[in-house]
Amino acid sequence: MRTRRRVRTPSSGGRRDRGEDVNELYGKDRQREIKITQGGSMAKKLYVGNLSYNTHEEDLRDAFSKIGEVLSATLIVDQTNGRSKGFGFVEMASDEDAAKAISSMNGTAFMDRTITVSEARPKTDRSGSGGGRGSRGGYGGGGGRSWR
Repeated sequence: MRTRRRVRTPSSGGRRDRGEDVNELYGKDRQREIKITQGGSMAKKLYVGNLSYNTHEEDLRDAFSKIGEVLSATLIVDQTNGRSKGFGFVEMASDEDAAKAISSMNGTAFMDRTITVSEARPKTDRSGSGGGRGSRGGYGGGGGRSWR
C-alpha cells in the first residue's frame, strides 16, 4: 500500500512592506474608491417595490433617468420560473438625484401599479438552515396507529 505525503511550501503572501505603492496593492479602482468615500458624492441605491410583473429593467431605467443620472437598474427575478418578483433596485449617481427620485416617484402610478420608492437597506446576512423543517431528524416512524 502506498501512502501519500503532503509537501508544505512556505507561503509568500500575506505580508507587505510599509513602502509599497497603493496601486500595486489594490489597483487604481481601490484608489478611486478611497477618493469617492473621502469626499465625493457617492451613488445611492433605491428600493423600488410593488412593480408590475411585466416591468423590464429598461422601463425602470427610463422612468428614473427622467429625474437624474441612473447608474444601474436591476429587477429581482425568481430563479425557478424567470418571472419578476415585483421589486428591484435603481442606483442613482448622486444623493441629490436619489432624494429627488424618492420624493417624486414614491406613491405614483407606474405601469398601472402604485410603486414604493425608498432608500435601499444594506443586505443582511441570511445564513440559516434553510428548508424550514427544523431539526427533527430521522424518518420519524408511523405513530398513532396500532395494527393488530
